[in-house]
This record gives sequence, structure tokens and C-alpha cells, in this order.
Amino acid sequence: MSETITENQAALVVRWLCHDMATPVATLLTASELLGDTGDAEINGLITAAIRKLSARLRLVRLALGAAGNSMNAAALAKLLGEGLPDTPLALDLDGNPDLPASLVSGVALILSDISRTAPLAIDPAGARWTNDHPLPDTAARALDGNPEADGRSAMIGLIAAHARSTGWALQAQGSGVAFVQA
Repeated sequence: MSETITENQAALVVRWLCHDMATPVATLLTASELLGDTGDAEINGLITAAIRKLSARLRLVRLALGAAGNSMNAAALAKLLGEGLPDTPLALDLDGNPDLPASLVSGVALILSDISRTAPLAIDPAGARWTNDHPLPDTAARALDGNPEADGRSAMIGLIAAHARSTGWALQAQGSGVAFVQA
């Protein structure tokens, strides 16, 4: 099954990318302005860290939306999640379902970490959830059901949920997280 992106979804993608990538890009711009003509180790470090963060985040987004394929071993996925979500403590245990697409795992990790960036996440074959019982907002649940609002966060959730459906899976709001359901 393949879903075609609508004009509304395309607009939501642009909003999301602008929202999600704005901080690392702004850091790069500010650091480069401060750097001027002279080299400074601290400023160069800021630039390097921002570039690495942006690169890891883009790789994670690419995987979450299916552009990087769905096959990835658990160690590589854990490394990518750690680099792409450096402020989010993760416990990853996918031994029970080797058929779970990496795009679903990365997508749900992006969703939950975007809602609460420093809240610890546990991800297993059943789904992903905050370990501190953070409630999933109603707007996120609606976006998972295919009814995203016109904001950056809902756009991301709606796109990831649409990609999940296109791979034969569904993402369902469940308590303090998201369940993986094979359709």
C-alpha cells in the first residue's frame, strides 16, 4: 500500500522542517558571525557540535519517513537514536520483534522526544513510552489517527503515522506513549 502526499501534508512537512531544524541552524549562523576572520576553539566547537547534531537529526528524520529503508540492526539503530536525540535518555529492547521496521521505532522516538525532550523513553516491540508517565497530548493522539493540526509538531506526527500505515503498521496512542500495531 502506498500513500500519496497531499498538498496539505507537503505544507506541514515544510512547517515541521523549519521548526525542527531552526535551532541548530541558528546556532551555526550565530557562531559563524562571532567567528568572523579569527579562529577560536570554543566557537569552532560550537559550530562542529551544531553541524553534528543537525546531521544526526536529519539522518533520523530520513529513516523515520522511510527514505533510508527499513532494515537496520539494533546496534546501528540505537547509535542513530542516541546521536539524533542526544538529550533523550533511551532504553531500547527490540529482541522480541525483529520484523519491526526501523522507521517506526525512529519515528515514534522522534514524536515522543519532540513532545518532552529530556523525558526518558523505553522502546520495546510493543511500542514506546515515557518512563515517567508523561501523558500523550490529545493533539498527538489526533495526529496519530490521521487528523493533524496545522502546526509543526502535529505535521511530524501525521507524516510518521502515514508512513507507518504505508508499511502495514499503525501507531496508536496508548497511555504515556505509542503502541506499534501490525495492520
